[in-house]
Amino acid sequence: METFFRISTAVILVCVFATSAYFRTRANIKGGHLRSKAGQRPLLGLRLFSLAIWIPLFAYLINPEWVAWAQVALPDWVRVIGLIAIVIDSVLVIWMFRSLDTNITPVHEARENAKLVTSGPYRWIRHPLYAFGFALLVGLSAVTTMWWLAVCAALFMGFFMLWRVPKEEATLIQVFGDAYRQYMTRTGRFLPKF
Repeated sequence: METFFRISTAVILVCVFATSAYFRTRANIKGGHLRSKAGQRPLLGLRLFSLAIWIPLFAYLINPEWVAWAQVALPDWVRVIGLIAIVIDSVLVIWMFRSLDTNITPVHEARENAKLVTSGPYRWIRHPLYAFGFALLVGLSAVTTMWWLAVCAALFMGFFMLWRVPKEEATLIQVFGDAYRQYMTRTGRFLPKF
């Protein structure tokens, strides 16, 4: 059963990474330049922090014994639910990238040709990338049984909630003005507004 979880996880991650790479490259080519270089330093820190997530995850995919220190015993049914969750989340990630199109940026700055996206998952939430990324990490934590990923997911979400999202929203208000303020009243940050 462990081999099934590892292969399934690897296939899903390849699909998610390929989708992300495609849309990010496309945005860099067709989306126009960033309005400023703001956020470059924190981006480096974020990428270094992400190694704490990806190195143990890739180690698990190669040989789970390498990360036995970071694992807990979970029943297979919990792992299957986690696998189903990451499959669904992967579909949502693809939907999000298609909706965002060439507006995606690596930092909290908008592109020169940015358009306010309010369709797809953006119809209900303002930051589906972060919400779906968090859900992906939680699902991966269950599938791989790695408590380490759950801790990293909590730190990841805390970083985005406390630092990046307020800066990103301030930038979007600056770029789109009242249109973004009105959009904020209709949508939730990470979960739909009821």
